[in-house]
This record gives sequence, C-alpha cells and structure tokens, in this order.
Amino acid sequence: MKLIFTFFLVLLAPLMCSTNTNIPQFFRDYNVVWQDDDKVFIMVRHGEKQKGDDPHLTEDGVRRAEKLSEILQGPTDLNIYSSDFNRTKETVEPLLERTNEELQIYDARNITDFSKELSSSTPGINVISGHSNTTPDLANRLCNCSVFPSIDESEYYNIYVVVQSDSLSRTYILNY
Repeated sequence: MKLIFTFFLVLLAPLMCSTNTNIPQFFRDYNVVWQDDDKVFIMVRHGEKQKGDDPHLTEDGVRRAEKLSEILQGPTDLNIYSSDFNRTKETVEPLLERTNEELQIYDARNITDFSKELSSSTPGINVISGHSNTTPDLANRLCNCSVFPSIDESEYYNIYVVVQSDSLSRTYILNY
C-alpha cells in the first residue's frame, strides 16, 4: 500500500504543483493563479497625484507606477488600458516602456460598456489604470459580484484582480 501511495505521489505531484509560468512572482506569493486560457484583469487606481485639473503624479505616484511595472515582471504580452487622464496614463507608463505594448484608452465615464468590452475579449492579461470611483465598480462588473468595496480618495495601494475562467470568476484584493 505504501508503495502504491508513493507511486501516485511521484506521478501526480508534478500535475498538482504545475502552475502557469506566465504568473508574476508577486501574484504567486499571494496564491493568485490563472491558466493561459483565462481572462485576467489586474486593476489599479492611479498613483498619488498632484492637485489641479488633470494633474500629474507626485514623486510617490511615480514610484508606485515603477513598482507596478516591477511586480508585473514576467509576462510581456499584456493589454494595457488607461482612462485619458495624465495620472492614469503615467501610472502604466513604466509598464508600457518595459513591454513595448501600446496603450489603449477607455472612457472612464462609461464603465458599463468598457466592462462588456473586456468581458467579451479573448483570454489574456489585462492591466487597467483607473480611478477611486471607477476601479472597484469595474472589478465588480467583471466578476458579476459585489465583493469590491468603494475606496477612499486617499487609497492608492490596492490591486484588484478578477480571473475569469469559463463560468467561474475568482477575485483578489492585494496591496502594493
């Protein structure tokens, strides 16, 4: 009996521990997993901003943008979205430079249509830079749930992750 158990353990262990190598280490550290045929949505609120109309990021915001690019090391085939504001575009700028991907602009005033567009997209990893009043709403629409709470104007550190696989959605909130 012990021999049979050992045989199955040796045979099945690689299958049980296999993981998608396209998952950055930061996410694996938090047990966030996905498969190649899943739709992955990684959503952040823009980094810390200056004051004024359509402000740019502060130095802290620029550091946060660089950290976002660092934690997304690994995958190079990303769909990167931002609303058309300086602060949201600057939040994904280091990621765009590292991956040589093209920025896709979405209308932050029309989250309903944008969420439908994302839900009907092909499998892949999507990084979305948004706002305190749109990011949790978008995440809830993508998972067809209401697990993501509203965030305060002073919160910049959340990463919302929705993994859609077939009819199942998994959700995560991480800090960076």
